[in-house]
Amino acid sequence: MSEVAPKAARFGIKVRLQAAFGAVAVTTVVAAAVAIMSFSETERGFERVSTREVPMMTDALRLSVASGEISAAAARYVSAKSTDDRKLIAAQIATRSRDLDQIMDRLRVGQSDAGGFSIAEPMAQRLKENLKALEQAISERTEIRDILDARLAALHRAHNKISDKLTPIVDDSYFEVVTTAEDVGQSGDITVRTLIQGGMQVMQAMVEVGAETNLVTGLLTAGALTSSPAILAMLEDRFTASARRAEKQLAKLPAGTKFEPLKEKVRGLAKLADFKPQTGASGQDRLNHVFRAHEQLSNLLISLIDDLNFDVVTQSEDAVKRTSKMVKDLVAVQITGLRSALEVAAQTHLVTSLLSEAAVAKDSNALVPMQDRFKAATDLLEKAARTLTNQDIKTAIDELIVYGQGDNSLFALRNRELAAIAGADRTIDENVTIQRSLDRAVAVLVGDAEKSMQGGSIKLVEDLSRNRMLLLIVAAISVLVAGAIGVFYVQRRLVRRLTSVGDAMRRLSSGETDLAVPAAADRDEIGEMARSLEVFRAGEIDRREMADRREAEEAAQRQRAASIEQMVNDFRATVTAVIAAVTDNVSRMETTARTLSSIAAEADNQARAASQSSEQTSSNVRSVAGATEELGASILEISDQASQANGVVERAADIAQNADQLVGQLSSGAARIGDVVKLIRAIAEQTNLLALNATIEAARAGEAGRGFAVVASEVKTLASQTAKATEEIATQIGAIQGSTAQAVEAIRQISGVMGDISRFTSTIAASVEEQSASTQEIGRNVHEAATGARELAGNMATVTEAIEETNRSATHVLDASSALTAQAGTLQQAVDEFLERVAAA
Repeated sequence: MSEVAPKAARFGIKVRLQAAFGAVAVTTVVAAAVAIMSFSETERGFERVSTREVPMMTDALRLSVASGEISAAAARYVSAKSTDDRKLIAAQIATRSRDLDQIMDRLRVGQSDAGGFSIAEPMAQRLKENLKALEQAISERTEIRDILDARLAALHRAHNKISDKLTPIVDDSYFEVVTTAEDVGQSGDITVRTLIQGGMQVMQAMVEVGAETNLVTGLLTAGALTSSPAILAMLEDRFTASARRAEKQLAKLPAGTKFEPLKEKVRGLAKLADFKPQTGASGQDRLNHVFRAHEQLSNLLISLIDDLNFDVVTQSEDAVKRTSKMVKDLVAVQITGLRSALEVAAQTHLVTSLLSEAAVAKDSNALVPMQDRFKAATDLLEKAARTLTNQDIKTAIDELIVYGQGDNSLFALRNRELAAIAGADRTIDENVTIQRSLDRAVAVLVGDAEKSMQGGSIKLVEDLSRNRMLLLIVAAISVLVAGAIGVFYVQRRLVRRLTSVGDAMRRLSSGETDLAVPAAADRDEIGEMARSLEVFRAGEIDRREMADRREAEEAAQRQRAASIEQMVNDFRATVTAVIAAVTDNVSRMETTARTLSSIAAEADNQARAASQSSEQTSSNVRSVAGATEELGASILEISDQASQANGVVERAADIAQNADQLVGQLSSGAARIGDVVKLIRAIAEQTNLLALNATIEAARAGEAGRGFAVVASEVKTLASQTAKATEEIATQIGAIQGSTAQAVEAIRQISGVMGDISRFTSTIAASVEEQSASTQEIGRNVHEAATGARELAGNMATVTEAIEETNRSATHVLDASSALTAQAGTLQQAVDEFLERVAAA
C-alpha cells in the first residue's frame, strides 16, 4: 500500500537549527553591543568630569592661592630691608604672576561665559596693574632713600668739618683765658688764678660734656628709630667719636666724690648704645632708658653748674675787688668768646641731631615740630656764629643749615619717602580688596563647577540605570529566546518526533506491523524518514502475506522472493541514504553547536574585559577622590595658617597697646620735667631779684661798693641767661609732649588697624573653611561615582554569568547532537541487521 508523499518543506531541519542558533547568537551580540554602548557613555561622562569640571575647580582654587601669595609677597616687598631681599621677592611675584596668567588662560578657554570668570578676569588685571604701581612706588622710595642716605652722610661730614675747625678756636680761646688769668694772677692774687684755672676749666669741661651728651642722646634716639644698616653704622661711628670726646672732658674734671655721680651717669648713658635694628617693645624700652638717663644727667649737670657758678661768683667778688678792670676784660672778651665757640658747637650738635632724627621719622606729622625746632636751633646758631671771625666756619655752618632747607632738604626728602611708603601701603590695601573680590569670584567658579559636576553625576547615574535596565531586558530576551528554541522547537519539533519515529522502528523491528507511523505527514527530513519507515512497514506486511501464500503458490514464490529481494535492496538503499542524510545533518548541527559555544566563550571574554575596564574606571574615580581629599587637606592647612596669622596680628595689637602705655609714661615724665623747669625759672627770677637788691645796696655804699656792684651785675646777667635757657627747655619739653601725644594717638590707630587686620584674617579663615566644606562635598560626590562604577562592574559580572549560561546551553545542544549521531549509527546497524534477516529468510 502506498501513499502520496507530501510536498517537501521550504526550510528543513538544518536551516531551522541554524536560524535558532543564529537567534541565540544575535541576542548575545545585542547584549554585547548594549554593554559597549553603556561603557562608552559612562566613559564619556567620567571624561567630562575629569577633563572639565575637576580641572576647572582645581584652577579656581589655584587662582585663589596664587593671588593670595602675590598679595603676601607684595606686603613683604614693601617691608624688605635690603635690595637682595627685594630682588628675591620680585622674582617670586613674577613667577606667581605667570602662574596667574596661565590659570586665567585655562579658565578663559573653558569658562569664558561663566559669571565668576567675568568677575575674576578684571580683578586679576587690576592686581597686575597694582603690582606695577607698587614696583614703581618701591623704586621711587629706594631712589629717595639713596639720596637721603647720601645727604645724611654729607651732613655728618659737614658737622665733622665744623667740629674740626671749632676745636682749635675753643682751645685758643681757652688758652687766651688762661693767659689772661695768669696776667691777672701776676697783678692780682691767688684767688683769681683759682677762679680761672679751677672754676672756668671745670665749667668748660662740664659744658662740653653737656654738649657731647646732647649729641650722644640724639644719636641714640636716631639709632632706635631707624632700621637701615648704613645709617646705623654711620650713627655708631659718630657715637664712638662723641663718647671719646666726652670721656676726654670727664678726665679734666677734678678728682673727688663731687664729680663721680656725673662720670657714672655719662658712662651709664654710653652703655645704652646698641646700634642694631630694633623692633617692637625692645626698641621702645631702650628709647625710654635713653630719655631717663639723659634727663637725670641734665638735672645733675644743672645742679653742678649752678654750684660751680655760685663758687665762681663768690670767688669773683674777692678778685673783682682787686682787679675789676682785668676781670671785666676777661669776662667780656675771652670768656664771652669761649662761650660763643662752645655755644656754636652745642648748636651744631643739636642741628645735626635734629636732621638725623628727621631722616628716620616715622610720620610726616612728626616732621613739623622737628622743622620748628630746627628753625629755632638755626636762628640761635646763626646768632652765635655772628660773633665768630673765622669765615670758613661761617661758610661751613651755612652749608650745614642748607641740609635742612629747600626742596632737597632732609625734611623734604623724608616727607617724599613717607609719601611713597604711604602710596605703597595704599596699593597693598587695594590688593587686599582685590584679593577678596577674587575669592568671591573663585567661590562662584567653584559653585558653577560643583553644579556642573552634580549635573554630570546625576546624568551618569541615570545613564547607568538606563543601560542596566537595557542589559537586563536583553538578558531576559536572550534567556526567553534560548528557552523558546529549546522547548518549542528542539524538544517538541525534533526530540519528540525523533523519539516517536524511533519507537515505531523498535515496534516494527519486533514484528509489530499494526501501527501508525508518526510524522509521516511532515515535510522535513524526519517526515521523509517516517515515510521510509512506512514503506518498510508495508513491505513487512507484504512479506508476511507472501509467506502465508508460499505453500499455496510455490511457483509464484520465487517471483515474489525476487520482488522482495529487489524491494529489500531498494529499501536498504533508501534507508541507508536517509540515515546518511540524518547523520550529515546531525554532524552539521554538532559543528554549529561548537561554533555557538566558541562565540559564547568569546562574548564571555569580552564581558570579562569590560568588567575589568569598569573596575579600572572605578579605581580611577577613587584616585580622583583621593586627590580631592588631599586638596581638602591643603585648604585646611591654609585655614590653619590664616588662624596663625590672626594670632600674630593679635600679638602685634598687644605690643602696640604696651607701646601706648610706655609712651604715656614718657608723656608723664615730660610733664614732670616741665615742673622742674618751672622751679628753675622761679629760682632764676629770685636770683635776678637778689642781684637787683645787691645793685641797689652797692649804689648806696658809693665808691666802696663798686666791686660788689660789678659782681651783682654779672649775677643778674647769669640769672637772665638761665631764664632764657629755661624758656628754651620749656619750649622743647612742650614739643616733646606734643610729639608724645601724637605718638600715643598713632599707636592707638595702629592698635585699631591691628584689630581690623585680625577681623580680616578671621574672615579669610571662615572663607577657607567654606572652601574646605565644598571640597569635601566634591569628594563625597566622586566617591558616589566610584560606587556607581563598582555597581556597573557587578552588573557586568551578571552579564558574564548569563553568557556562561548560554555557553552551557550550547554545550547541551552539542551533547544532544552527539547523542543523535550515536542513535543514527544504532539505527543504521539495526536496519542492516533487519535486512540481513530478511535476506536470510
